[in-house]
Amino acid sequence: MLSVALRLTRQLAGIVADLTVPPGPAAAARESVTAAQDGLLPQIADERAGLQDFTARAAAEIAALNVGTPAPGAAADALHRLGQGFEEQKTLLAPLVDRINRFRDALAARSADMTRQQAELQSRLAALAAERTRLSSQRDELRTRTTITSIVGILIPLVKIADEIAGAVQYGETTEAAIGRADAQIARLNSEAQELGSVTVACTALGSALDQLAPALQNLANATALVGGHLTNDAARAAAATPTTLKLYLASLTTAMAVLGDSVG
Repeated sequence: MLSVALRLTRQLAGIVADLTVPPGPAAAARESVTAAQDGLLPQIADERAGLQDFTARAAAEIAALNVGTPAPGAAADALHRLGQGFEEQKTLLAPLVDRINRFRDALAARSADMTRQQAELQSRLAALAAERTRLSSQRDELRTRTTITSIVGILIPLVKIADEIAGAVQYGETTEAAIGRADAQIARLNSEAQELGSVTVACTALGSALDQLAPALQNLANATALVGGHLTNDAARAAAATPTTLKLYLASLTTAMAVLGDSVG
């Protein structure tokens, strides 16, 4: 049902809009979702409520026309007026259908971009982890060399050995700094990957909700156009119809109103 799909879509859009996201496609996705949350989705909700109210009033008017012996002239005028009303509703729905489809397609493209960005982040993290492992091994080797050289220096105090110790210590300090930089990069990228993962999951769920909402809205537009055409055709025939035939027209229209009411709901 449209109301269920719309409610779910709005809930998921709110989740995406509240997420902390890294720069790039995730930020662009959140921006478009926020815009839809503030504009498109409330407009769909308003139009749904307006159509629901108009359909209920039209159904009540058609049912009233079918009480007793309907007057062909009055019925024809009422059906023509209601038909025009549903044509106006269809005109209001058409741009919303187009916009929800474009929003869904844009979000799917952003989600694909985020998936690619996730793969790139994981590749960079793997490279950094490998570099950190290499630096750690290098640091451990330097520490071992420094210890051995220091022991040798105690036994054979030579200037060359002292120079080697000093050089090893300096090189070790450089290695420690490189390890620190690698750790900082890994922490930053892990945080970015976590944020990206959260928004990707949320956008995927939102995309699934839109896959329900977009066709539901299209079906509603189709049903509204069908009812409008039904009313217009029956209005043209009602003026010359016998009371019995007119009651059949009105009964058929009552069924059409019920079907449209289900679509709106």
